[in-house]
Amino acid sequence: SLYYLFSNNYVNQLIATQFDWGDEEILSYYISFLKSLALRLNAETITFFFNERLEQFPLYIEAIRFFGHRDQMVRTAIRNLTLQVYNVKDESMQRFVLKRSWRTYFVHLACHLRELWFKLDAARERCAAGGSENDRRALQEVNEQQN
Repeated sequence: SLYYLFSNNYVNQLIATQFDWGDEEILSYYISFLKSLALRLNAETITFFFNERLEQFPLYIEAIRFFGHRDQMVRTAIRNLTLQVYNVKDESMQRFVLKRSWRTYFVHLACHLRELWFKLDAARERCAAGGSENDRRALQEVNEQQN
């Protein structure tokens, strides 16, 4: 039954539909929908979402638009979705993703990581200079994560 729903391209049309992204409830449902679909991605189901001939992959393309969204839940869901996509073993899909993402998504991801490193370094410096208790706790958590 799930294969029947996916096979008629209706899901891709729904994914590509432009909604009112300012409405947080609609956005929340939409992101949950994308995440649910991504959890079902594998070498067999990728054919329902990725059209190699037309070079279309709405699930991925529409999702990465929300990479820098102000809501942490949205950003986390999109990062999980992208990891699910990258995990699928399909060469043509992987080529498509690399071709479409190297100038956009990966650059934004690298910039985001750079900003996090700057913030962590600043917290480390404040802590070393006798910063607040919050700075010391944050630095302790960072050190634990690195180990």
